[in-house]
Amino acid sequence: MATFNGVPYVQEQIASILDELGRDDEVVVVDDCSEDSTVSVLRAIRDPRVKIHTQEVNLGHVKTFERAIGLARGDLILFADQDDIWVAGRVEKITRHLREGAVVASNLRSMEGQPTAHRHRDLRAREKGQGLRCLWRLMVGTIPYYGCAMGLRADFLDVAMPFPRFAPSHDLWIAIAANVAGEMSHLEDVTVHRRVHTRNISAVSRRSLPSVALSRWRFLCCMLVAARRSFRVGRLRKASH
Repeated sequence: MATFNGVPYVQEQIASILDELGRDDEVVVVDDCSEDSTVSVLRAIRDPRVKIHTQEVNLGHVKTFERAIGLARGDLILFADQDDIWVAGRVEKITRHLREGAVVASNLRSMEGQPTAHRHRDLRAREKGQGLRCLWRLMVGTIPYYGCAMGLRADFLDVAMPFPRFAPSHDLWIAIAANVAGEMSHLEDVTVHRRVHTRNISAVSRRSLPSVALSRWRFLCCMLVAARRSFRVGRLRKASH
């Protein structure tokens, strides 16, 4: 989890996560120089599974998530935003689906009474193996890959880490890498209740034509990086056998 000025919601979110975890699991939180008392709220939770790390300077959510992933020690890594609520059974469902691929993305729903979190259809399990089609839909923005609804196996970090410097977001990069590598699995169940508000990083806004063009260029660059890393990792693993 990456946090920044998360006081209104982070305690409730952490509680929903801890309810899902076992004794030997951990919640890795990296705070990106919050200007409010987010860190104090986190430290007041008093659960040894919550590991709090702070940054000296504000690096933005992409670098903050990258650091959090690098600090995680488990075999399975589930992403979490600071302001959502995990649905009961999330960990069990994500864990089961990570046997089918190194990365899994589930569906989500907005909290009751809030506007819809996304404007496109849900993920479908039958889309597994349709990497090129999913990449096209991802590039044009018609497939709902949200980091807060994703998880991955630690053995995929050889491909996913470090993030390319031009990666637009942690979830978009990992979705690209997983589809390029043929490791993306879709879980149709809803595993997250997403809180929609004006401070959401992923809030939708109209973009200029130059901005769209730059985004497409970065997307293609991410695909090339993912393909190169997947090929290299595949060769290394084959040689080790």
